[in-house]
Amino acid sequence: MAPKVREVKDLKGGLSWGLQSITSITLKDILNGVSLAALFLMLYAGLYLSIGKPFLPNGPAWAIMIIWAGAVICSFLAERIYIPGAVGMICSGLFLRNVSSGILIHGLKASWSKQIRAAAVSIIFLRSGLEIELGIFKVLGWRPVKLLLIPGLAEAFFDGGLIIKIFKMPATFAFATGFILKAVGPALVIQAMFEVQQRRLGIRKAIPATVVAAASFDDMVAITGYTIFINLAVQGEGDRGWAIAHGPLSVVFGILAGMLAAVICSITVLWSNKFKRTFMLFFTALAMKYFFDHFEFSSGGALGSLTLGLLVKELWRRGWPPLLAIDKGTEAAQQVERHVRWVWRFLMMPLLFGLIGTSINFSTLAKGTIPKSVGIIFAGLAFRMVITFCTMFGSGLTLLEQLFFALAWSPKATVQAALAGLPNDAVNAAYKRGTPMWNQYHAYAQDTLAICIFSIIICGTIGMVSIRWFSPLLLERADDAGDDNIHRPMFSAATMKSHDMGSNASPGAPANGDIPAPAGIRQQPISEAELVPVGGLPIIGPEASTGPSPGRLGYVEENITVPSSGFSGTGLVAPAEQKESRELRDRIRAQSNAVATHLDHIEQVAVGIQQPRDPEQGQAMGTLDRDRADQLITAVRELRQALLDEPDPASDTMEMGSSEFMRASTYQSRLRHRTPGTSGQQSPTGSPRASQVRTQPSGGF
Repeated sequence: MAPKVREVKDLKGGLSWGLQSITSITLKDILNGVSLAALFLMLYAGLYLSIGKPFLPNGPAWAIMIIWAGAVICSFLAERIYIPGAVGMICSGLFLRNVSSGILIHGLKASWSKQIRAAAVSIIFLRSGLEIELGIFKVLGWRPVKLLLIPGLAEAFFDGGLIIKIFKMPATFAFATGFILKAVGPALVIQAMFEVQQRRLGIRKAIPATVVAAASFDDMVAITGYTIFINLAVQGEGDRGWAIAHGPLSVVFGILAGMLAAVICSITVLWSNKFKRTFMLFFTALAMKYFFDHFEFSSGGALGSLTLGLLVKELWRRGWPPLLAIDKGTEAAQQVERHVRWVWRFLMMPLLFGLIGTSINFSTLAKGTIPKSVGIIFAGLAFRMVITFCTMFGSGLTLLEQLFFALAWSPKATVQAALAGLPNDAVNAAYKRGTPMWNQYHAYAQDTLAICIFSIIICGTIGMVSIRWFSPLLLERADDAGDDNIHRPMFSAATMKSHDMGSNASPGAPANGDIPAPAGIRQQPISEAELVPVGGLPIIGPEASTGPSPGRLGYVEENITVPSSGFSGTGLVAPAEQKESRELRDRIRAQSNAVATHLDHIEQVAVGIQQPRDPEQGQAMGTLDRDRADQLITAVRELRQALLDEPDPASDTMEMGSSEFMRASTYQSRLRHRTPGTSGQQSPTGSPRASQVRTQPSGGF
């Protein structure tokens, strides 16, 4: 569940917060740890008794289990002090390798490490494809495109230039390293932006959504640039023309293989439930990665996995091919995305980051490698921030908001961990071990590995801490009490109608149900963009429904057009009739008790407003109407706040995807900015039934 976000106002408060986090481990945390340890021991006992020798100390399976356990423990401890869990995992690997000469993982085999890292790379890019939201750029325009391309490409070539000068690498190898370093960590960025969204910061200008949209595409640019330059750099001893064409061909072959695999996986007549689809997608991505690795097109497997995830989601949404698909919609992709994310978060992520950490042996690093690497990282980070700040000019942002973009575009982790070991694999495949060329390029690959590892530790920590501490200072908070454009109830200047009053108005009331506008309420009509904001964005789409607007909080105009669905398949707004997942329904039920009291209160006030008017009381009754309207407004605001105080019903910010961020943003924004309408049915008293006044999160998450 989404953690409660606390404000840190100064350094003393930050240190106190961190200390409290370390010492606030509860009995539940301890019991969870004991239960997981017991399960781990039972698993180990079963594997050892069935397989034997590999699971003995100094065996390869023993080493893998130690690396996984160490990464999980260090990730937990790091997150308790609000440092990215990936940093804790990297540090656990460094510790295991460099303390006591790596005695606990002495049996780790290079071949095991390589294959596990290959599987992790496949999972990373499959997730990226499943999470990419192509339709988001139709809403956000050019701002995320600028953020995606300009700062990253500038840093890639800037870092490459520094590496050429400092490490004396060939230009192509240095630029390949630069493209690894240029990528942001999507998991870290999305987690940070969801926390910003929870604080209601920057949502008026869609700042969190812009950062997430750009981050979801960034790894695609990184892997493409890396593929081209590494194949130009490591040409081996074969035909030079083939070596030059190898990079572009890796890109082309990877995309074509991903398209073919997506068509196969889209035949839902065969893959008729979510588990079949998940396993088919997972095994297909792994098969592509290992196939391309076997023929020395390692980057092609990653691009194939990305293309597979991106295309199969669209085919599932459209129900294509028509004769071989049994259903259509976004739910299938969302279910598979959750399963793949679970495999990544609890299995492959600890293994990948732990293994990358064990790849660095400080005793074998060349003298000066660490300070040179740290210098390049800080210089590249500073350059990236300046370029990002300048890039956002002309986007309708303040200088403080531009500075926030510079900070938000700095965390790094996942792509660096995924690609850091690939140059060494390319060198081993191209040159015979022990030859002068192998020795030289192996040293370059080790330097690249060191730079990437320290970039995760430095940029991941600085980026996440900076976003948490400085976002309240740099971004405007959308305050419920002070935002007249969205958060305040809107009334028509001429007439206002109570929900479904019309023909059901009581005797004695005016025929058209006119009610004087309560004092102090803005009396201008509201635009569609103001009416239904989603994560700072208006809901737009081809379909619309007419009727009472749910955004008026008790008073509506006739014939207001309210969009009922947005871009199909983008994850922003899904059709209202789409079936909610079982997991979401279970989480929503947990909130029913907290919501019920507020709904009853609203219904009681609404019933009071709709009581027959007494003509003899005249203006006095109008005053009473205004008082009751004020009570209704207060009740609605209490409902909003109660829902916002509850954990988000369908997201885990520990490892959230970009599409899930958009859906969760939609849910939160609707809670803040509107009250969903009713079905129009009336209770015996004439007011909408409380059971029908409910919040509907869009798209089933």
